[in-house]
Amino acid sequence: MTEILHCSICRNPVDFYDKVHLDFLNTITHQYCETKMEIKDFGTFIEIINKYPFFKKSFVTPN
Repeated sequence: MTEILHCSICRNPVDFYDKVHLDFLNTITHQYCETKMEIKDFGTFIEIINKYPFFKKSFVTPN
């Protein structure tokens, strides 16, 4: 089963190739959405999934 992640600010689904921020609480938001949280990392969602192993358990990435 593939999970669908929604941006915590705009509530829209996050696509694998959307540019996102990862904050210090490991929350994903679109880069175009304003956040007041401290940003830990940024990139496309698929880059973040591949960089942080705790996301790999929940998301099956395209080849």
